[in-house]
Formats: sequence, C-alpha cells, structure tokens
Amino acid sequence: MLGLAVFAIACSGSESSPVDVPSQPTPVPSSDTPAASATATPPASPAPAPHAPSGPHHLRYLAINIGNVAITCNAYEYKLCTPDTSDRVRDYIATWKPDVVLVSEVLDEPQLDRVLHDSDLRAGGSPTSNLGGPILPPELGYAHVCHPSVNRNDGAVHNEHPLDDKAASHRHECVAWRKDRLELAAENHVFGPNSDELKPKCNYDFTAQAATLRLLQSDDGTGKPIEVTGIAPHPASDSEDVACRKDTIRRMWKELATKPRVFLGGDFNTGVDAELQVPPSFAINYSHGRHFTTQHSGEYTAAYYIRGSFELDHAFSSFGHACTTCGSYYGGSKQDLPFGSAVGEWDGHPWAAKPGIDHRQILVDLEL
Repeated sequence: MLGLAVFAIACSGSESSPVDVPSQPTPVPSSDTPAASATATPPASPAPAPHAPSGPHHLRYLAINIGNVAITCNAYEYKLCTPDTSDRVRDYIATWKPDVVLVSEVLDEPQLDRVLHDSDLRAGGSPTSNLGGPILPPELGYAHVCHPSVNRNDGAVHNEHPLDDKAASHRHECVAWRKDRLELAAENHVFGPNSDELKPKCNYDFTAQAATLRLLQSDDGTGKPIEVTGIAPHPASDSEDVACRKDTIRRMWKELATKPRVFLGGDFNTGVDAELQVPPSFAINYSHGRHFTTQHSGEYTAAYYIRGSFELDHAFSSFGHACTTCGSYYGGSKQDLPFGSAVGEWDGHPWAAKPGIDHRQILVDLEL
C-alpha cells in the first residue's frame, strides 16, 4: 500500500543556456533556375530563427502518499478512507498551491474530485458512506490522469467496482496539474513486473502513471510550447519480493522516464540505492535527508506503529536547480523553501495530514 510518483519536464529557464537549434539555411536558386514564371512554385518559408526560451521559470511539485495503516481502513486496503484525513490533505494543497501533485494510494480516482462512496468500489456497496474527498481543492482548478484498473490475468480494464476484482490493479496512482499552468498532451503507464517469471508472485496492485503536459504561455526557443512529463510509480512494498520491486522500478526508468527533462518524487518503498537504480543524469531533490546539496541528519519519511520509521520517500530531477525564493509565486515569502525542498514535520514544515497518513509529503521548488 505504498506508492510514489514521478514527473518529467522539457523546458528551459532564465538562468539556463538557450536551446541549441540547428540553423536552417535559406533556399538559394541554382544558376540554371529560371528567374521567375507565373507557374513557378515559391520557395518554402525559412524556419523561425532560434531565440531565447520564454515562459514561467519555476515549478512547484508535491509528492504525497495518502495511504495509512488505520484499522478502520483495513477493508479498503489501507488507502485513504476517512473524510477528516482527506480534508486535511486538501487544506494543505490549497495552502501551498503546487503546480503538479504526484499522488499515490488514492482509494479510487473519483476521490480526487468528490466524495467517494462504498458503492463506487463494490456492487451493492452503500451509496451514502463517506470515504473522503475531494482531495484536490476545487478552487485551484486541477485536472488529473490515473492509470486504469486492469485485471492481472487478462489485462482487461476493470474500472467499475474495482474492489470486486481480486486481481485488479486499481486506480491508486495519479498525476494532477493546475489548469492555469499546464495542459495535457499525452499519458502512459506500466503495471507491475514485466517478466512472466515474476508476475505470479508479485502484487499487481503496484503500478506507475505518467502524464505529458504543456507549460502554458511558454516557448522552448523554437516557437514550440514547453512540454513536461509526469510519472507516478508505485513499486512493490518492502514486504514483497525484492525482485518484484526492483523490476517495477526498472520499468519506470526505462519506459516512462525517457523525456529530455524529468522529475519524480514519492514513496519508492525502499531506501536501498541498489533498488532505487537512479540514473546518473538525475540529481537529488530529496533523499535520505538530503535536500539538493544540503544534508540533514535524522530525517525519515514513513513511520508505522510497530515497525518503526523508514526513509522510503525520495525525489529526483534531471534538470533545474533548487529555488529557495519561489514562495512569492504561491503564497508569499513565508512559503519560501530554504533548502529547495521540504518534508512534512521537519524544519518546521507542516505534515499534510497528522494524524491520518503514515508518510511525510515532499514539496519541491525548481528553478527551471
């Protein structure tokens, strides 16, 4: 019941180098070409000359696992099932106003936008039960994509009453974005392990979701809008076979994190570097107490009643750098992140839902 999220962005900002674009030669007529005729085809217009990229030069993203180990949510696979918890998460998002939310362990996709009922999850369920929602504040105008729920045996989509299908993947991982900043271009996803050998022994309820987005009012230097790709993976938990977890994470990097500029963050269900498999082109936004280049000691991101505390949540990017003065874009200078990233309940940053969720969220400000 643990998840994570990832995001990719293809853009450049005020402090980065201009995008290198091959020059386009202007067509020159050969010496034996007639000077002009009424039927001659005019030469094609030359491509626009390269120019400096333009548009917003900052991005705030939130990586948050909203699941929990509350006994009351046992019947719902320990996903978020209580309205008071979803209210606190929504209030946190409304306060910090992230451009992108990488979320895992949503009970089911409709919970992002409205109250979720038991009848949404199972045939014959109560239509009046309140399982929490909406998670996203309506006033900020978020849109989102979540992976479909499919049957692990035949791949058939099973979005209606997903808890009735014991082999379903469910719609637990999602990427959400503010519509005043971004728009959807494409989306993609992977489901659990890819090998036939691992499939029978790996929990199919671990997945990864990606979304390619366009940054509004932006120009990459060639006249095209800047595109971004967000990925929300959910590798197998630490109680599963390590091979299952490594295989899902490997698929995430190989199949989803392929855009020129990528960022990802959330619950990897591991703190072992050999399992994280982070490519050398990615820099730490947060991991093991390290905020970009600043190392803190004693920080953890997940805690369970009996098992103790763990460093399971991480954030990485292949572009940009820490923005420590970006709070003014969202809620004033009091929202500056002194280290470029902040983790719930550390360094005075609020925990998104205490009590209610067992992971501390990661908030990141990037200067593009």
